[in-house]
Amino acid sequence: MSASPTCETTVKRLLLFLAIWAITTVLLGYRQPLRSQELIDSVLAVVEGHVIMSSDVRAFLALGLVESPQTSDSIRSGVLTMLIRRRLVLDEVDRYALDDPPAVEVAERMKSLIERFGGQSSLNPVLAAVGYTEGDLEQVLRDDLRVSTYLSGRFPLVTASTTEEAMVRQGLIDAWIASLVNRADVIRLGS
Repeated sequence: MSASPTCETTVKRLLLFLAIWAITTVLLGYRQPLRSQELIDSVLAVVEGHVIMSSDVRAFLALGLVESPQTSDSIRSGVLTMLIRRRLVLDEVDRYALDDPPAVEVAERMKSLIERFGGQSSLNPVLAAVGYTEGDLEQVLRDDLRVSTYLSGRFPLVTASTTEEAMVRQGLIDAWIASLVNRADVIRLGS
């Protein structure tokens, strides 16, 4: 006596259900218990569509790419503000499609930074700790040179400038950057 097609289909469905249930039970049974939640990274700001993470703040501080503010409460906030401004200036630099700086200049900056750390062997663990490669660091240095070139063209410094003239120039640059911040789409989520 053979089973009817409907009964056979029902048995197949039941077996498939049992197989899926058994696999799910096994997989869930081997799942490790949840540990206390550890925050690995977080979004601190979105600047014209570019995301700035807390890891970016840590990287710039650890690599000495920014001067750290005096008080510990304002370190993260101050570096975040600097990274927001840096991103807006880079966007402006990108609008004018400046050429990349000469590789020699980037290499000189890289060499100087390596020397500050006491050699490549001292820099490598810091790079690994902040999740940067040497190429990432070179890109940051290249971007800094591009910004410097742009600012030199937009706000030229008299060859024999005085401290007062340098302060006036810096005031103009700060006002210009403030205007970029005021008209930009910046969402600050953390400090």
